Amino acid sequence: MSYVTITQLALDFGIDKSNTRKYLLKKGFIFIKKRIKETGNQQNLVLSEEDARKAREIRILDGFEVF
Repeated sequence: MSYVTITQLALDFGIDKSNTRKYLLKKGFIFIKKRIKETGNQQNLVLSEEDARKAREIRILDGFEVF
């Protein structure tokens, strides 16, 4: 299963990580803590690829652009 980090979603949304996390929590998403090689094996908050796709769709339906 592949995952998308909050950092990547923040870049897609054009807002910082903190606001991205708060926005997604308000929309009912639940994060997974996962260690990722690309970040030096640090724990990151991630969503599944499917949840990330849904988050992007919701963001667009709320009237925002997704990059």
